[in-house]
Amino acid sequence: MAARVIDLDTGQIWALAATPENDAGELYGAPTWRYRINRTRRADVCLSRPGVSKHHGGIDFKDGRWWVNDGGSINTVTVNGERMDPLRDRALEDGDLLGFGDARLRFETDGLPPAPPVSRG
Repeated sequence: MAARVIDLDTGQIWALAATPENDAGELYGAPTWRYRINRTRRADVCLSRPGVSKHHGGIDFKDGRWWVNDGGSINTVTVNGERMDPLRDRALEDGDLLGFGDARLRFETDGLPPAPPVSRG
């Protein structure tokens, strides 16, 4: 399943794909793909802004859907302007507006081609 997030301030785009190549393990018997979003260079989506924490949150693909989570950051994560509960993941829909501190992102899935199949050889 392909998706992307777009930084609404800089225009930078990050492609997200749930493929066997980036499998981060299994959760409850199903593959889980994780993308960490924070201000460190090790992040999958690095947002170099003062309001973004070192362990801010992320986007995961599990149970056939994309989910956003708050890593318990002081600056919180918002979805469509609504503050997230840091203890609960939230399912994402195409066009959702995400806030990681002072960074604003748009989540998109519609119109994207499916993730390419990966052959293991």
